[in-house]
Amino acid sequence: MKIYLDDERKAPSGWTLVKTPKEVINLLKTGKVSELSLDHDLGDDKNIGTGYDVLLWIEKQVYMKNFKPPKIKVHSANISARNKMELAIKSINKKNESLKLKDILNEITLNTAIKKLKYGETGPYKVKIKVSDLLLSKKSIHGAYRDIQQNRPSKTNKIIDVLYDRDKDVLIITDGWHRFVQLMLNGLSVDDYIDVKVSSYPGVNDYYAIPFGDNIFNFKKDKL
Repeated sequence: MKIYLDDERKAPSGWTLVKTPKEVINLLKTGKVSELSLDHDLGDDKNIGTGYDVLLWIEKQVYMKNFKPPKIKVHSANISARNKMELAIKSINKKNESLKLKDILNEITLNTAIKKLKYGETGPYKVKIKVSDLLLSKKSIHGAYRDIQQNRPSKTNKIIDVLYDRDKDVLIITDGWHRFVQLMLNGLSVDDYIDVKVSSYPGVNDYYAIPFGDNIFNFKKDKL
């Protein structure tokens, strides 16, 4: 989704026009915004705010919550405000690049992570995992699918959390079912790899359930 923040100009073809910073921030929270073009002056700085307020929100989310920002540009004619906004964008991009590098350095193989977890470490470790290596809960998948169909998708775009159960030697999703099901709807196959955080302690999620018996989802046979 490409978002164009402006109170007077028309949005370019392929862009969605939004007129207030609050609306932009709500859209950013969905994780579906890929590009963002910002005006600064929106007619009422005190009550509506400015395009710079959006950048302040993004910067805070990047620094405090590892938020992944969209591609950002400024189309404001206010020269002084434009310079201030472009400095904020540079700061956001710099921090985002450092987080990407940190993720790369922290990523280890799944086998290495499991060895560490078996011998008492708790993690989490960022790994790439094959879908077929996950023990999937039918109840959790169907619950998340119902939410998505009722326009209640994931509230975040964070990495999926996986529990390594030492006793059963299995890998179970504990948080991120909506994101996982959305990947399924986008064509995820049993042989694909996804990024996850794996640990040896369970996360907290309404749909979390240890799969066994009829509750095990067979990726090749079961349907959403």
